[in-house]
Amino acid sequence: MKIILTFTTVFLIQLSVAASDTTLLLRQISYSQVFELAKKEKKAVLLYFHFDGCSTCVKMEKTAFVDKNVASIYNSNFVCLEVNTRKGEGVETNKIYNIQFHPTYLFLDENGNALHKIVGFFSPDEFILQAQNALNPTKTLTYFKQQYKDEKRQS
Repeated sequence: MKIILTFTTVFLIQLSVAASDTTLLLRQISYSQVFELAKKEKKAVLLYFHFDGCSTCVKMEKTAFVDKNVASIYNSNFVCLEVNTRKGEGVETNKIYNIQFHPTYLFLDENGNALHKIVGFFSPDEFILQAQNALNPTKTLTYFKQQYKDEKRQS
């Protein structure tokens, strides 16, 4: 019996490691822990806002989230946390950000400062491009908003 238990445990650990290489790893932690973990791992944060029954959210989870290239860039650069805006801790977390459209992806630095925000469905390649934009200080939505505010608009 002990051998079977040991074998099963090892198998499950290997399976979860393999899965994290091929799927977007949504951490099983609370919102209050995400920034501490991001600092420890020296990564940015991705908050994935969704709700049960959101068809576009499900489509993203079945396409982009399971793409190995998406998993590679997101898992190595972001601490990803899903926020269900209609239940549990997600309701309170959403009060901080007031997300109205789903799915919304909010990219934050390790201190919680907004870097980039995108909404809707993205192909795996488009989703990778958005991660690259979030990691490039001159390609983020926050940067372009500041440029606009500073009247540094280009035609």
